[in-house]
Amino acid sequence: MSGSSGSSFSPTVDVACEALRVKTVLNSPDPAIVGQLQQGNCLEVAIERHGAREVVVARWQGQVAGSITAASFIKIIECLKAGEPFRATVLAVAGGRCDVEITYGACR
Repeated sequence: MSGSSGSSFSPTVDVACEALRVKTVLNSPDPAIVGQLQQGNCLEVAIERHGAREVVVARWQGQVAGSITAASFIKIIECLKAGEPFRATVLAVAGGRCDVEITYGACR
């Protein structure tokens, strides 16, 4: 599995969690999960530990759809560790590529 990264976030100093808004592409997408997604679906954003690394992932119905890397990666981790919720809204799915927008708040 492979994916590409392309964030549209320009990092600024000390952005509030509630103000974060990042458009990016899921990395290492799971074809079985991404194949179920469509525009507008809401994915839960969470931290997973992989060995010594922390990885930010997007989950669809409890299963990892892919990982998230963006210029604001560190800030997203800080916010998640502080208990702040984030969601990834699917903007487009084309083949194995899944474009998402990360925003503050939980899926409803």
